[in-house]
Amino acid sequence: MALSECTNQCHSQQHADDVIAMVTSSAPEEQWSGLYGYGRTALHVAASCGRAGLLEWLVKEEKADLQSKDQESGWTSLHRSIFYGQLVSAVKLIQLGASLKSCDFEDLTPLEVAVKDKPPHIDFSVDNPCDVYTWGSNSNFTLGHSNQQSRLSPDVVDEFLRVKVHIKQVVMNKYHTVVLAVNGRVFTCGHGQGGRLGQGKEETCLLPKMVKGLNGVCVFIAAARDQTLFQMEDGSIYGCGQNKFGQLGISPKEDKYLKPRQILGKGFANKDNVCMVAAKFHSVFFSSQEVFTCGLNAGQIGHAKSNQFISVPKLVTTLNHKNMEICHIAASDGVTACSTSNGDIYLLQNFVCRKIVNKQLNIAKIVVCGGTLDTGLEEIEVQGKSKAPVVMVILHKSGKVLSWQSSDETLRRCVINRKRQIFFTDLTLSKQGLLLATTEGEAFKGHFTQKKTAPVFVSGTSRQGFIQIGGVEQVDKEKRELINIQHVPCLHRVAKVTCDPQGHNFAVLQNDPRMGLTEIPEVGPCSMETNLKMLLSEVSCADSIHDIEIKTSEISRLVYKYNPAHKFILASRSDYFKRQLMGDSQSNEEDVMTLEEEVHLNRNVTTIDMTTAVNSDILNRILTYLYTNSCDVFDWNFVENVLKQRESQVWHETADHQREPNSKE
Repeated sequence: MALSECTNQCHSQQHADDVIAMVTSSAPEEQWSGLYGYGRTALHVAASCGRAGLLEWLVKEEKADLQSKDQESGWTSLHRSIFYGQLVSAVKLIQLGASLKSCDFEDLTPLEVAVKDKPPHIDFSVDNPCDVYTWGSNSNFTLGHSNQQSRLSPDVVDEFLRVKVHIKQVVMNKYHTVVLAVNGRVFTCGHGQGGRLGQGKEETCLLPKMVKGLNGVCVFIAAARDQTLFQMEDGSIYGCGQNKFGQLGISPKEDKYLKPRQILGKGFANKDNVCMVAAKFHSVFFSSQEVFTCGLNAGQIGHAKSNQFISVPKLVTTLNHKNMEICHIAASDGVTACSTSNGDIYLLQNFVCRKIVNKQLNIAKIVVCGGTLDTGLEEIEVQGKSKAPVVMVILHKSGKVLSWQSSDETLRRCVINRKRQIFFTDLTLSKQGLLLATTEGEAFKGHFTQKKTAPVFVSGTSRQGFIQIGGVEQVDKEKRELINIQHVPCLHRVAKVTCDPQGHNFAVLQNDPRMGLTEIPEVGPCSMETNLKMLLSEVSCADSIHDIEIKTSEISRLVYKYNPAHKFILASRSDYFKRQLMGDSQSNEEDVMTLEEEVHLNRNVTTIDMTTAVNSDILNRILTYLYTNSCDVFDWNFVENVLKQRESQVWHETADHQREPNSKE
């Protein structure tokens, strides 16, 4: 085909090669566009080479398609510009209307492609320095930001950056959030009613505030709607908050504790490696061999239906066996789940302990929600008596996810609506769905799709009081649970995820951005303070730089002194000088200051009369602070030094006075 016969719909391989050659060279822009060759268009190649002017011309004049994808990876022009580091071209494409949400063949957006250059040896873990990012409705001040506004996307909690504290663990609930720092300090924020914050009072904390009532270093935290638990380095456990149902396990029982108080359970007081889990109406304390529960006895804590309240942690005998090693515990309002080292998972509900899953080895985490409390408890007011199906999600160390629901009591393998393979490292469950973290540092929101339930055969009661569900010894390969996941933006180094039980507020731990860098640029010390100090020391009434002179008096002498300075620095650092120099009519009448304009070396120099306000000595210290942000007034021995100077000055004046008669003689 002749070049003169070429049109916008041309698919000539030779013409495409000519267009690509033109783009990669520095030739002037030609009127060739929209041609395909090797799955690429001229727009793709121009974006890869950083030809921003050509990009604009192709889109505006030749109507090139910004969303066209190549045949190799499904990349748009924006994908290619970001991958090749052509940021000017990427900005131009976004201004022209390119979509940041367009996905390639692996469901990766242009920004997700940019962070795929992580070295394979880097693992995102809480063992690395982490920062807290939160988002959500913030209706109960649980996000830890300085205002009540909601956050649509993850935002770092500035309070921890300000005090330079890295975070180890975060627990979020409906009315408060608990944060554990690497150094063992605990911070809380939210509503403090009932003492759940552990601050000694029931006030609301908008920003995270440190809990001061703990003795020692905290290593683990757990929290529910109304209570908070702390595990210390020496193995002791403390609790605070509401204790209406005995869920704190503190004896003698009180309705609430405003400050953390030690829990002295007889069964686990002297045991090592005791961990805990908190739920709305009960708490669970467990070691590798034993499980203790306390709180409202409504069928979910594993004890017989005898007492309504278990105010002191009590051993769960149905989980106390010689060959049973406890690995993980999860609890919700109406159920408690327990996994063991041999792959069994037990459920405590309706005053029965039953085995629901067999042979699931290498479990990394289990989470559960839902459950039903005993409806026969009529003497106490318990919200949420209505039946809620039990949903349990199991995370394996290999990164796969399984789910179990009480509606069909079948263990299913979870599959996601993504074309690429994704492995998960952490997850949390709420009434709204899942929040998951991946090995690539990404975060996804997920929810289960609706499905039809099928009846499942349940075997009879077996020995030792267990009820075993038939057909769940291994995952049914034909039964899968589809999870629709949605990528959470602005998160690229996620190590841990958490959310409140309602699924309205979320928090993640992200590794420090500098983690994994092999070459860190060395930034020298700031020389601004030194330069400004030199500027102040070298300023003179005879130079041509200063534009203001401050008139003051010497100490104990009727001698006036003119102190040269610079208007910009004074106005920038002091509201007082700014009001006076800018001629603010709203300035206080007490600010006695006289301004005069004088011509000095062909320049207008402002003279300020402050003889009635300060003396030269005080003004020098004020100017030193305004210029260098430091002053000898802040030294711990400042008063002692001033007294010595005064004594020395008085001694010299006295000596001079005594020598005067001798000189006259």
